[in-house]
Amino acid sequence: MALFYPRFSTWKGPTFHLEDLIVSEKHKGKGYGTQLYTAFIRHAHNAGVQRIEWNVLDWNTPAVHFYEKSGARVLQDWNTVQMDSQAMKNYLTKKN
Repeated sequence: MALFYPRFSTWKGPTFHLEDLIVSEKHKGKGYGTQLYTAFIRHAHNAGVQRIEWNVLDWNTPAVHFYEKSGARVLQDWNTVQMDSQAMKNYLTKKN
């Protein structure tokens, strides 16, 4: 499964964000992940988006190498920032 959604970049315009690329354990190593990845890239290119984007954990070196080998850049200078529901509640409580 390739789960993605449209986004808009103020720098690049229309983009797609790849949330998850999932291949079940019993189907790994058969090329399905590469096929899904390629289909996603083809779809994004045909849709005319200016960029595709996703996250990869720094300890997942096989995935990092896979993406780099495909021509993707794994950015080292941007950090993912998240706030869960409790952190949102805490922030909003402090602002009142």
